[in-house]
Amino acid sequence: MNTSNDLGESARTESSRRQNLRRAARIGAAIAIIIVVGFAAWQLRHTFFGKQPSAGNSKAAPTSARELVDPGIKRTHDRWGQVVDPDGDCNISDRDGKLRIAVPAGDHTLATERQATNAPRVLQVIEGDFVVEVKVTCEFPLGAEGIFRTRVPVQGAGLLIWKDFANYIRVVRSQWGGNDNIRTFADCSVRRDSGPSIQSSYRGVNAVAGDIAYLRAERRGDQFSSFVSTNAVDWILLRTVSIELPSKLWVGVTASHNTSSPLAATFEDFKVTKLAAAEAK
Repeated sequence: MNTSNDLGESARTESSRRQNLRRAARIGAAIAIIIVVGFAAWQLRHTFFGKQPSAGNSKAAPTSARELVDPGIKRTHDRWGQVVDPDGDCNISDRDGKLRIAVPAGDHTLATERQATNAPRVLQVIEGDFVVEVKVTCEFPLGAEGIFRTRVPVQGAGLLIWKDFANYIRVVRSQWGGNDNIRTFADCSVRRDSGPSIQSSYRGVNAVAGDIAYLRAERRGDQFSSFVSTNAVDWILLRTVSIELPSKLWVGVTASHNTSSPLAATFEDFKVTKLAAAEAK
């Protein structure tokens, strides 16, 4: 009898153990599914949030401000606009009319073609035709090394005209290359989710000698022109592009890089001038 009871108890124990194992497996599988689905949803939102209009409807206006600037809104500067810091690791300060963006080492860039749009930026809504200007002083690090073997080290700071993650125009003061092969220039790059791609356009070192440059962008309907200057008087045209964008856009400044060294940029004399219908022609 004792042997029978022991066998019965052992069988019940084994059955209970198996039930517990199956229950734990089901719970573990459910948790894994939740994690995978949550990560996928976060990745899609981080990459494509704000890209609501279809590829053939790039003039459609966003439904709300957060559609363009979220994620990463931290605060608003009265003069400059809303701060967007997707990774939450940049130092953005406003003092004596100057805005300083300090970006730590690591990839902080705007490159929608590789799903990277985590560069810090400060933006405000501008409607209709306009001219925007800013003075930018870049504290480019010496000997900065790229963090990607297949990409040239690059740092840059300047103006940003932004619809969403797939449609924007950037006019920046840039530095490319490493220790023995450094090039400095102004750069106008365009990204859009419809129509043929528009490659970057560069202006050589003579246009942006030194650490200070003045940058300017103009909108006249669907025509966008970009300029660089060393004195805010004599402007050199970088390029003019035609791109369909909504009447309301986010306009401001940004700083970005893909190196192992930090980057800091100071912006001042930021000015937006709205153009009347007659001036815009």
